[in-house]
Amino acid sequence: MIIESFKIFHYRLSLKKKISLKSIDISEREGYLIKISDTNNNSGWGEVAPLINFSNEIVDECLEQLKQIASNLSTQPVPSDLVKNLTNYAPSVKFGVESALLNLMASSKKLSLAKLSNPFCNEIIEINGLLTGSYGEIIEKTEFLNLEGYNCFKLKVGQKDFAKELELVGQIRNIIGNEKYLRVDANRSFDLKSGMEFLEKIDNYNIEYIEEPFSSVEFLKKYLSLDRTVPVALDETLRELSFENIKQFPELKKIAAFILKPTLTGYTQTMTYVKLAFENNIKPIISSSYESSIGIYILASMASIIDNSIPVGLDTLDKFETDTVFTPLQIKNGKFNIENYNKIFDDINFELLEEIRLG
Repeated sequence: MIIESFKIFHYRLSLKKKISLKSIDISEREGYLIKISDTNNNSGWGEVAPLINFSNEIVDECLEQLKQIASNLSTQPVPSDLVKNLTNYAPSVKFGVESALLNLMASSKKLSLAKLSNPFCNEIIEINGLLTGSYGEIIEKTEFLNLEGYNCFKLKVGQKDFAKELELVGQIRNIIGNEKYLRVDANRSFDLKSGMEFLEKIDNYNIEYIEEPFSSVEFLKKYLSLDRTVPVALDETLRELSFENIKQFPELKKIAAFILKPTLTGYTQTMTYVKLAFENNIKPIISSSYESSIGIYILASMASIIDNSIPVGLDTLDKFETDTVFTPLQIKNGKFNIENYNKIFDDINFELLEEIRLG
């Protein structure tokens, strides 16, 4: 398979409301779609969308790297070793190029990305409903998603009044009952003392896990050394520490889940963490970094390849006013059916894209 062309398209997508990313509020999402085609008229798409305050690279740096990769790959066979060929590039660039090349291979075999990697996968995946907004809005959304058939819910904590948040967790648990999953994400909001106090109280609400409760890895290690702990998921820690350090992480067996964001780590590296997770009875949970429908389709495919029964964090497209496709992906009854969107690359909205001229 010989690569004939490598095209780069820039986009800016409006958001319905500003999204707070640590200390920065954004009102639009900026990134690139890439299209790699071979000499047999097959093509594969990927998305490169570094996330402000989470990615180390910025959009302009990604463009320069993409231009370099385009120059290196044009008229060449598809590389057999993606890791070796993309070692020195930024994670979001790796994710986009790896995805595009895999989609190209899938296209050449008349398969979906999911079926290319796992012929026996189920392309219907579970989604965790993301609960955001004011107290009243969160209660209203919980009631709505519960009636819609969602089986898993996720709430951000550590941002409001301590007692109010615990009250809110209790209200959500009352609405959804004891059989459904409730996840909370603290985004490293707590010091050791306040975090341990919060965890002791939240343990009464049967949560599946809490993401990154502590402000430092050292606090997290101290907490995990205790005999009785609330299940904890790793997110930022997976990127702060090297893969080798994660493998040797004290009390790794106590970790409930890895929150995996391929835009921040790359496609291949994400799958390496998936393998480590399964080896240690840890749930690997694919999660969005506010990609457009193209990126979300790829992430959903990864989730299907891994284990479609694990609810994943892809409930972010409702934040977008515009999208890279005419028909954005839709979640129905708490599930996403990838098979309904396997022609998504034929639905690209080129009116919102600006092609970058190369050479």
